Amino acid sequence: MSEVHELVRRLEDSMRESFQKISSIPEEYLDNPCRHSCARGRDVWNLLTHNIEHERQHAGQVVGLRDAMDRLQQDKKSKLLAELYIARATLIASLIGLEDSELDATPQEGQWSIREAVEHVLFWDRDSIDDLVAQHAEETATATS
Repeated sequence: MSEVHELVRRLEDSMRESFQKISSIPEEYLDNPCRHSCARGRDVWNLLTHNIEHERQHAGQVVGLRDAMDRLQQDKKSKLLAELYIARATLIASLIGLEDSELDATPQEGQWSIREAVEHVLFWDRDSIDDLVAQHAEETATATS
């Protein structure tokens, strides 16, 4: 695994851990005073929103450093992977705050539920990417024989 992929993995693992821990805190606790210095004498809400903005600040810093290295423009595959990650994160974010009972609700007869829409994305993502990888393997095998 490359060092870049390792950093991505660590960021993903940390995000999952933070997400689980924040999810376990009752919503009303967000208004409680927070002792961490990043809350700047304010409440838990301020700490967590500070963390979000802190992450955005450093994401901007990384983009600036890429620009300074003349690496702002990504190759096609990297651009596709980055956009896929953003699209998936947006879909995940759209689920946050829903109750389990809301996953199968349909606003109108004949429309998909939230669960059906997500299952559709999961199925076709796997189906199309797995088929693409199989196609590549077949073509590679044919070219080398």
